[in-house]
Amino acid sequence: MARTIRVGLIADSHVGEFLEELPAWVHRVCAECDLILHAGDLSRMEVIEELEQHAPVIAVRGDHDVGCDALPT
Repeated sequence: MARTIRVGLIADSHVGEFLEELPAWVHRVCAECDLILHAGDLSRMEVIEELEQHAPVIAVRGDHDVGCDALPT
């Protein structure tokens, strides 16, 4: 039997309610993921650390990610 893999996708966490820390609803959704993809515009590397509490994270740099040089483009 095939195993279900749940992938979460998030982007643009540099705006609004995401600015200081990820909101609780993001943590609730990510808690059910096996892998999390961040499609850019984190604006702060701590976002990856927050997401990694739930699952491995693959992230790329967006045009607002000054100072996130460790991320691939």
